[in-house]
Amino acid sequence: MKSVEGENWWLEGLRVAEWYSFELMVDSYFPPPWNRTLQHWRPYCDLDWRRALVVFNRIFALGLEREVARALSTNFKKSLSIESICELAVVVDRANKLFHKVATTQSERKRRAKVISQAARILAEELHNPSCQSDIRLARYLLGREEDEPRRYPALAPARFEDLAAIAEKMVDLPKVVASPGTPNAHKLYFLRELTDYLVDTYGRPMRSLVLALAGLYFDVSDMTSNDLAQYARVNKKRRHGRLFSPYNFR
Repeated sequence: MKSVEGENWWLEGLRVAEWYSFELMVDSYFPPPWNRTLQHWRPYCDLDWRRALVVFNRIFALGLEREVARALSTNFKKSLSIESICELAVVVDRANKLFHKVATTQSERKRRAKVISQAARILAEELHNPSCQSDIRLARYLLGREEDEPRRYPALAPARFEDLAAIAEKMVDLPKVVASPGTPNAHKLYFLRELTDYLVDTYGRPMRSLVLALAGLYFDVSDMTSNDLAQYARVNKKRRHGRLFSPYNFR
């Protein structure tokens, strides 16, 4: 009976969190008039409420609210604040979408870095020529005369492209995030590992059943058990949210 009551409590909590995310998302786009008699303070004001709302909408649209609420009640003996539930939803959304930003092979990264670095150094060398800078200023003037509403063009200082070349060369040293980005299950495995890392870092436990319930929002995990997940997403205490690629710090 207690488990059913706990599940119902979390189900109601998901509904409240969905509405709360919607309310704060609207406030972020259309701030209410400032009331001098009241000093409004919203905790977790740096959360991306739009991301949280997307996840809550997906939970209810797919009819998985009972399953997610059951997993939450199983893994959390004490209730979480609405803000903490929303933070979890934000991490879920980022863990899903971050894959497409980090799924690159080292060979592709090296090729891209080489192309950008070479192009930037060629541009920097040309821009060091005084006649080139003079031509650029004249061309800007002519463009401004042709346009009804003159726009501001970016500065073309050689130092900017030298900096770009240095940044591109540093790209080669970035760590490998996804072992085999082209494999069919790469996205799913990445999501499972990132969400597991978040739960371990934040709450001290991997919460396998909760990870599987949330993974079901995006992937087919019907044939996966908690034991399978323990093999695919091992707990690595050395990985913290301060690392380069993580739903924590990757916007």
